[in-house]
Amino acid sequence: MKKFFLILFVLSCSISFGQIISGYGVKVGLTSSQFKWDYSIKSGLNGFDIESDRKPGINIGLFAEILDSPFFSLNTELNYISKGFQNELFATTSESPDIGNKVLWKVNFNYIDVSVLAKPKINLDILTPYILIGPRVDIELSKSAQFDNPDNYKEYSSQRLGFKFGIGTEVTLFGMNFLSELVWDFDFREIYKNENVKVITNSYDIRIGIKL
Repeated sequence: MKKFFLILFVLSCSISFGQIISGYGVKVGLTSSQFKWDYSIKSGLNGFDIESDRKPGINIGLFAEILDSPFFSLNTELNYISKGFQNELFATTSESPDIGNKVLWKVNFNYIDVSVLAKPKINLDILTPYILIGPRVDIELSKSAQFDNPDNYKEYSSQRLGFKFGIGTEVTLFGMNFLSELVWDFDFREIYKNENVKVITNSYDIRIGIKL
C-alpha cells in the first residue's frame, strides 16, 4: 500500500508540474551492482570481508525536465531497476560431497527508483554535456534467487535512500535530442546490519535515452 501511494504521489506531482515541463522522455540501460559483507570483531571474522561479483541488470524509466534554463534544469525520474549480486560456486550435495561443476549463485532485488536530480549543463550548440546529482529512493517490488532462497534476505532493507551522481551528454540530431549517461548510485546506509556483519552495496548505470 505504501508503494502504491508513493507512486500515486509522484504521478500527481508530475501533473501539477505540467505547466513548467520543458521536456520528457525515456531512458534505458544496464545496471552493474555488487554487495560486500563486512564482518565485525564479535563475529570472530574481523578483517574477513567478502565481495560478490558484479551482477548485470536492466533499468528503464521515464523522466521529465523542469525549470529549464540555458545552464540549469531539474530532472524528475521514475525507473524500474534490477540490482543484486552473483558469484560462481562449485556445486556439492550430501550425496556427492566432492567438488562438482560451477553454478551461478545469484540474487535479484527489483525496485522502483524515484529521484530528483539537479542538472547543470553547458550548451555547445548540438552538443550539451551535463552533470546529474540529487537524492533518490529505491522501493523494493520483488526479489528472486538462483541456488538460494529469497526468504534469506527478507530482513534486508526494502527502501533504500541515497543519491545519484552522473555525467551525460545530450546531442541534437535531425530535430531530436539523444542522451547518453553514466550514473553512480550511493546509499546513505547499509542494506543490512546486525552485530556480526554489515552489508553494503554499490552500483552504476549506463543509460541511453531520447528527450521529446
